[in-house]
Amino acid sequence: IRQITAVQEMERNGAEVQIHAADVAEEGQMRSLLERIRSGSGAIRGVVHAAGVAGEGLLVRKSAGQIREVLSAKVTGTWILDQLTQEDELDFFMMFSSMNTVTGGIGQSDYVAANSYLDLYADWMRKRGRKGITVNWPLWQEVGMAQAYEVDNRRSVFESLTPRQGAAIYA
Repeated sequence: IRQITAVQEMERNGAEVQIHAADVAEEGQMRSLLERIRSGSGAIRGVVHAAGVAGEGLLVRKSAGQIREVLSAKVTGTWILDQLTQEDELDFFMMFSSMNTVTGGIGQSDYVAANSYLDLYADWMRKRGRKGITVNWPLWQEVGMAQAYEVDNRRSVFESLTPRQGAAIYA
């Protein structure tokens, strides 16, 4: 319900919101999705890459598949989105990273690595003349990974954000 409310608010503020489902780490799915968007709405002017999988647990106890799952959405997904939007005149290519790249976190090595990749990739994009940027978010309350993994926001080094605060910052 919160997500529907957020979409309705964006539309009230003049945005055209489209919701599509695809695996950002699967090039064929993303190519098809971007073609549908371009044919239906015209040019793609910006990318917001917010996909991610939390890394829970010590690396020595994880399988290669579990690590790959955490890295895939951010690392492979970023590369695919960048490659597939090379011909678009983007105003921005925004990637959602994490404050964990600064502080680390127990059981978060693969997640930190994935987000660190985003931070460095944005720098690399800018050196190539692309408009790459990352936002290193702290924990969000009540939504996303914090909700899915029942994260105790009180244990964070940084103050967590409510969805309303996050939306205000993003706007």
